[in-house]
Parts: sequence; C-alpha cells; structure tokens
Amino acid sequence: MNVKYELCEINDVNTDDKCTPDQNVVRCISRIARVLGRRFMESIIYSDPQYKAIRSLALRADELLLYRLVIYNSLVSYRLRETGEEYWSAFAHEVSLDKDPIAAVIDFIRSRKELAVNGKVKRLEALRGHDLRVDYYLKHPAKLYTDLMSVYKFKYSKTAAFAVKMFCYAAIAKGRNITMPASVPMPVDSRVLRASYRIGLISRSCKSPAEVAKAWERVARSSRIPALVLDSFVWGLIEGEWKNPL
Repeated sequence: MNVKYELCEINDVNTDDKCTPDQNVVRCISRIARVLGRRFMESIIYSDPQYKAIRSLALRADELLLYRLVIYNSLVSYRLRETGEEYWSAFAHEVSLDKDPIAAVIDFIRSRKELAVNGKVKRLEALRGHDLRVDYYLKHPAKLYTDLMSVYKFKYSKTAAFAVKMFCYAAIAKGRNITMPASVPMPVDSRVLRASYRIGLISRSCKSPAEVAKAWERVARSSRIPALVLDSFVWGLIEGEWKNPL
C-alpha cells in the first residue's frame, strides 16, 4: 500500500521540540486507523458510556431541549468529582426538564457540589443572549465550535470541542444523520494526555492540551478520520475496550 504521508503535514507546527509529535507514531496510528476504517471507528460511538447516557436522556427530553442541555453540560464538564462517564449518567437521569436549560444545568452541578461551581456558572451565564442555532448546527456542526469560540475568545477549548462531539451524539440518539466535523480538534483531557504519552505520540514534557490536539490533528489528516471520531477510539484504548479490534 502506498501511503501519502504528506497528508500529515500542517502549517502551524510548534517549533518547540517537546511538543512536536513523533512522526513514526503519527504514521503508525494513522495506518491502524485506516486499516480499521471509518465505519468501524464510528461504530465505537455506540459503546461509549457517554453516548449511552445521552441516549437515556433522549428518551426523556424533546429534541431541542436535549441539544441545549447537552451543549451546556458539555461546557462545564471539567474538574469533575467523578469520572466523566459517571457524571453524564447522573446528568441523564437527574437533570430537570422543566426549567430553562441553563438554569437546569446550574442546579444540577450545584446539587452535586461540583468543583469550580462559580466559574462554571459564569461560563454558562455568558451564553445568555447568544442564540444556539441548533437547526443550522445539525447541517454544519463545526459552526457550533466556532460560535462557542467567538463567545469565549479562546484559541483552543477542550470543552467547546467536547460540546460538538456530544451534540453529534445527541443528534445520533435522536436518529439524525450527522457526521462528525473534520475541522474540530480533539477535546484533550487528562486521559487523552496520558494515552498520548504512553504511545509516544508526544513527549511527556509537553503539558499543553492545545499542542497535543495538534498532534492528533496530524493523525486525523493522515488517516482521514475526524479527530472527534479518533477521540472515541482513544477512550476505548484507555479503558481497555478495544483489545482486539480486528
């Protein structure tokens, strides 16, 4: 098989060696991803506990409310007292459907005595007055990321990227035909960082989630599988779900 490795190249490579990904690892992961294929990679979504949680919530909430709750909750899914899987399972069963969705998410995180509540509330309140163009995002999910970034003025945001992924999960749970956008970076959390170090993609001295996301962008470009889809696969590797995917 002739592989065009130049697909890995991006223009904004960090010149700091500690955050430059190992090209041999990029090629290796990309080759594995291509062999497994996008259909297999996307099928992993249905085994993700966070997708299962959203599917449970989808049975309770109407479609528009579901999308709003999922987006808002994604934006405050950091510094959790429990695993993300446990947090989302609780959210699916406990969040109120009878309130304004921002208020419902705020009440939920307060009821669970989550960390950094004041900062999370401030982040959610910043979205008041900003229209979430759900119908448009169903056709152009990448715009959700750019809209959130325009509100928060971040250069990179793990939670904004995560919001796009979870929005797509919600759309899938409601039977929508939606594709994970290729232009949205991977939401790099502590587990993705550890996995990236373990496989040698990036040096352990690189502590920047944004730079690790760029490393996975190289893999995404080379394999032609969106980083948000690769994120579900990486989760499976970390949790031991894909010991023998072939």
